[in-house]
Amino acid sequence: GAERILLKFDVSGQVPAGAVINNAYIELYETSATPSGDASMGNIARHLNSDWQSAAVTWNSHEPNWGGVDEQGSIAAADGWRQMPVTGLVQEWLNGTQPNYGAILIGDETVQERERIFYSLNAANDLYPRIVVDYGVSTDTTPPYATVDQLSTYVDDDFNVTWSGSDSGGSGIAYYDVQYQIPGDGWQDWQLHTTATSANFAGGQNGVTYQFRARAVDNAGNVQEYGDVQAQTTVDSQAPSVTVNSLPQYSFSPAFTISWSGTDNGGSGIAYYDVQYKIVGGSWQDWLKKTSATSAQFTGAHDGLTYRFRARGVDYVGNAQSLGDHQAETTVELNGPVSDVLPFAEDLIHTDSFAVSWNGQAEPGKTILYYDVYYRFNDGAWEPWLLQTQNTTEVFTASQGDGVYAFEARATDDYGTVEALSGQAQATLGVDAVAPFLKPIVWLPFIAR
Repeated sequence: GAERILLKFDVSGQVPAGAVINNAYIELYETSATPSGDASMGNIARHLNSDWQSAAVTWNSHEPNWGGVDEQGSIAAADGWRQMPVTGLVQEWLNGTQPNYGAILIGDETVQERERIFYSLNAANDLYPRIVVDYGVSTDTTPPYATVDQLSTYVDDDFNVTWSGSDSGGSGIAYYDVQYQIPGDGWQDWQLHTTATSANFAGGQNGVTYQFRARAVDNAGNVQEYGDVQAQTTVDSQAPSVTVNSLPQYSFSPAFTISWSGTDNGGSGIAYYDVQYKIVGGSWQDWLKKTSATSAQFTGAHDGLTYRFRARGVDYVGNAQSLGDHQAETTVELNGPVSDVLPFAEDLIHTDSFAVSWNGQAEPGKTILYYDVYYRFNDGAWEPWLLQTQNTTEVFTASQGDGVYAFEARATDDYGTVEALSGQAQATLGVDAVAPFLKPIVWLPFIAR
């Protein structure tokens, strides 16, 4: 039941050049339909892109070639005249912007027993196909003008292009043609014979510049000449690449500086950054949002916790980098060093000089710079013995004679953190260097039964 009807009319021989087509339609007379009482059948009209001869066309010749859909409608299952509007197509034939090779009507080609029968050219009853054209003669000889509106410097890979035009000649703009090119590649047709004034350009390649130009054709057939580039833009479809700069393994203050940097791979540029942090074991928290800064002071950190950071960039087109894993981390250590004087092997000695030893430990990432060692005699006032020494053993001379000597050490690390003095003895030693000598006595408990 599939049918295709080829039609061709000599429009230019009947309608004067420069005429404005007000209305045009093809008329065919339907003589029968199968099946009886069938629902309306959809049909479309396409313009033809190549010439043909009625005696040579067959179903299997696949000729002539046809173009896009110009009109579509439906055909009832009843005898009578059927009309297919072709106003725009006839105007193009007359203007010469579309060669007049005629049109093809295509019905429902689903495999089923449906058909519509029409009288053809050789009908002897005046019911042959015809084209009815209502036109007016225009005195407009001035081409219209169209231009593509300016585009942003950078756009995403799917962007909207708009254009506009005017016709000082008075017949009005019939349609637009819009072309694009990649510089150096030559112009390509994009939107042809369109009455729209905008369209989405999809599939742009990152980093590629696209240029556009438009022309208008008026209803009198006046055609604007294509000019030079009217608008251009560069596609930026890739997100920036941003990272937090490395941090020291340890930070020794509750406030420290975080910095980040990145590039937009030659695109529109980084508009702003988002920076997040988290404590190991916790969840990510927003710290800085939509900032144009590339460094900031992080405050309020707590001792012993490890802080992780990550950043992303968003460019001027709106491409946003995905937030991934942490990019930098540091562990906060706020405590100072600790030190201790080592205990003596004996509680009492009979010489006035003896070795005193001490040691210490700094926080991770720090080292002990030096020690200060203090002593006191018989619970008197503390006095400095060694200041800013890097040694951990020295010989002490009991210059105040026999008695009890107590010692305390304190450490200072390479970050200038000074251990606090407690005022409590860390080690004590009795000195009995002058006779009579003390003799230690061990008292045992007396148990009676």
